[in-house]
Amino acid sequence: MSGGRLAAVPASPWPGETDDDVSTRQLLRQVAQELFAEQGFQAVSLRQLAVAMGMQVGSLYNHIDSKQVLLFELIQDHESELLALLCKDLVRRAEGLPQLEAYVRLYLQFNCLHDQRHTLARLEFRSLAPEQQHSIKLLRQTHVDLLEDLLRRCALPARECGTIALGMRALLDGVVAGYSVGGRPPLGNLAALFSRMVMSGLSQPQA
Repeated sequence: MSGGRLAAVPASPWPGETDDDVSTRQLLRQVAQELFAEQGFQAVSLRQLAVAMGMQVGSLYNHIDSKQVLLFELIQDHESELLALLCKDLVRRAEGLPQLEAYVRLYLQFNCLHDQRHTLARLEFRSLAPEQQHSIKLLRQTHVDLLEDLLRRCALPARECGTIALGMRALLDGVVAGYSVGGRPPLGNLAALFSRMVMSGLSQPQA
């Protein structure tokens, strides 16, 4: 899904970079994010990136290691920033349903605001190198562990919380991808709906 033109999250400056170098690198990340999300990572060449930036192909390597590393950085930033946001905010919420609703709201809000990076994280994970995939998997597992712990505090069956957490993430990813930017219901409504779906569905007697 392609989204509006959002400011890219600044990358950590490389040793020896000037302010102009950092600005160029940030712009390059934003341009790459948009092209990768709209056309697909494999379809975008370094030449296209260079043309979009108004520079020679060889000059790109003054700002990036490779196209694949650039994709990895975009996905890693997205996953780590979402995890940091959830960890910071959820501790301030009352345990139980209010905390679950807050999780759903934050998850949807963050991914809707950064829908291009969300698209890359969902669809282009397969384009990463094995060691890059492993790094992202570790971040995602930390996220699932956080959600699993939250579900346990909602008095859900402990043995099922891991499976529920994985299912919730997949379901919420589908919600973000399934609505057009202008057609999304209010976040508060979605958060309440999906939280109560989880709670009511799992509170039914099991056969």
